[in-house]
Amino acid sequence: MFHTDRKKGDKTLDKTQRKLYNTSVKQIRFTEFMKKDLTICRLNDVYGSLLTSKQTEMIRQFYDEDLSLGEIAENEGITRQAAHDAINKGTAALKNYEADLGFSFILDELYKINDSMDKEEILARIHSILDGSK
Repeated sequence: MFHTDRKKGDKTLDKTQRKLYNTSVKQIRFTEFMKKDLTICRLNDVYGSLLTSKQTEMIRQFYDEDLSLGEIAENEGITRQAAHDAINKGTAALKNYEADLGFSFILDELYKINDSMDKEEILARIHSILDGSK
């Protein structure tokens, strides 16, 4: 991948390799940033009331409505960086709430209970959910 320049030991990328490298690095960074985790939507539904109203709304706009940071910033009358920071802090808080409380997990497990189960099966399932979440 590297070729040696005229100077001894100087390793550089040639023009084509540099272009491919820069393109792939930019694509990886973009993909990592834009990867929107749908569990954040769920966590925002469950724990959103524990965040500020601005954070809850910006997370909703970013994840549920798929608005860009620029659009959110314009809607809220703030800078793009401020929107980014608020979404990141709010998302981190949501993940911490779920790690500490586990309500979203419990709700997901309860939704898996269906009408075909009898009362004893349902109670056994609820007990296993509660025992497993501790």
